[in-house]
Amino acid sequence: MAFPMAWIGEGLLYLAAFVSFKDLIRPQKRCLTGLFLLSSLCLLMYAHGICDFSFLNVVEHSHTQQPLLYKIAAVWGNHEGSMLLWVALLSVYQMLACRSLPPELRQPVQVILSCLLLIFIVFMLVACNPFITTLISPLQGEGLNPTLQDPSLMIHPPCLYAGYTGMAIPFALGLAALIQKQLSPLCKQAIQQWTVVAWTWLTWG
Repeated sequence: MAFPMAWIGEGLLYLAAFVSFKDLIRPQKRCLTGLFLLSSLCLLMYAHGICDFSFLNVVEHSHTQQPLLYKIAAVWGNHEGSMLLWVALLSVYQMLACRSLPPELRQPVQVILSCLLLIFIVFMLVACNPFITTLISPLQGEGLNPTLQDPSLMIHPPCLYAGYTGMAIPFALGLAALIQKQLSPLCKQAIQQWTVVAWTWLTWG
């Protein structure tokens, strides 16, 4: 059961990379990349929640005696899981931008965000894949780093990541304005609004 689950998670990452590449050529309003990335994040959370030790990530950062709170926190309490959370949040912002920005701003922003997502997803697949499996599943995992076992870990990293990735939209808007050599009042207003959103998350974090 566990090996197919890991294959599904990795397959979702490949699908997200393919859709991001496709959006570079012909942007779509649906933004399916977020659907695939959020599904893979939920799958990794489920693997941590049930202590599926056929996942190397679960073996190295979870334990059967850990409270469920820390099992969930273990998802982003490591490099691989935090990268997955990062790209998932970035894809959420892409979906929000696709729905909220006017048509003249939406297309260039989506292309830039799709390029960022593609870079991060490829890096994750090559260098820090969270869906690597173990050949022999151990009976017990190593557990979450004791220094990270604090309730604030459930709030602090996701808030910071939501702020950091949220800055991608002002970046994309600014880059689009530089490419077009024109900063319209509509673009300026959108930059200000999305910057406030990102800074609000950073302040909470």
